[in-house]
Amino acid sequence: MLTETPNRMPPMPTPPEPHAAALAEVPSRLEYPWGDALPDSGSAIEVAPGIYWLRMGLPFALNHINLWLLRDRLPHPSQIGVMQEGWTAVDCGIDNPSTREAWQHIDQNVLQGLPILRVLVTHMHPDHMGMAHHLCA
Repeated sequence: MLTETPNRMPPMPTPPEPHAAALAEVPSRLEYPWGDALPDSGSAIEVAPGIYWLRMGLPFALNHINLWLLRDRLPHPSQIGVMQEGWTAVDCGIDNPSTREAWQHIDQNVLQGLPILRVLVTHMHPDHMGMAHHLCA
């Protein structure tokens, strides 16, 4: 026969109701440094020295993904003692023709002739890691 086990955890306190006046101030305290500016697909906005924000379109209800390029330097894979300048891409977009075209524009207009040295993906969804094979080739 099943019996009910008494709750051994104390009840969680009820959070206080937010104060209406404090909530009214929140929008005025938030600052978005780029205003309404968004990077177009295939372009980037430098948000800090060596850090670029990219957006790539998606063919879903969620219609874009944010990506990042970070200036980087790694030991050269074949030249001992030589550092190689380049980029780290954080996430890379879904593998489809429009994303490939956007990366071609990034290559021509943002990468400054430097290679992508590594790709970091934040999680294993196709919109975050789909182009990794292309960027790592």
